[in-house]
Amino acid sequence: MSAAAAERVWAPAPLRVVQETLDLEGGTLDRTSSRLGSPVVPETSVLRGADAVVVVPAVRRDVHRWALAFGQAAVETVLGDRPTSQLLRWTTPSVHRELSYRARVVAQATLRQAGGHGQRRPSVRPQVRQARVCFVDAGVAEVALTVQYGPRLRALAARLELRDGRWLCTVLEFA
Repeated sequence: MSAAAAERVWAPAPLRVVQETLDLEGGTLDRTSSRLGSPVVPETSVLRGADAVVVVPAVRRDVHRWALAFGQAAVETVLGDRPTSQLLRWTTPSVHRELSYRARVVAQATLRQAGGHGQRRPSVRPQVRQARVCFVDAGVAEVALTVQYGPRLRALAARLELRDGRWLCTVLEFA
């Protein structure tokens, strides 16, 4: 670890009450189409960064924002602070089963009830600190998330795919 990374100090994550329904589209939960849209590949453009395709900056910002919100919700779900049903719309069945399984295992290990109902909240809250988004195809993005939990940093990797006009997490890996 470099000296600059060792000196980095993160502000503690504020305690907050988790909402009952998860709205990752900013008020468009009932619509079947996503306001994020599909990435557009300009015909004359230079590839930037690690992207395999170039996307419009507005789409990149929206996917980045969505990935941060989804990552925070996924971490809260695994820790039992949020019901897994809130992520059902934003995940494939296999990812949802994995999140449910992880939430049950953590609940058993910490003697808590999964879903965060009627329990005292711990003083340390996980916080997604950053996301790196890489578009590998039009409508497919891979995301690396950095999560801080107390003094520890953890990583999540996700594959997001645009299906039926909305982004879904099709693969989620915890490291």
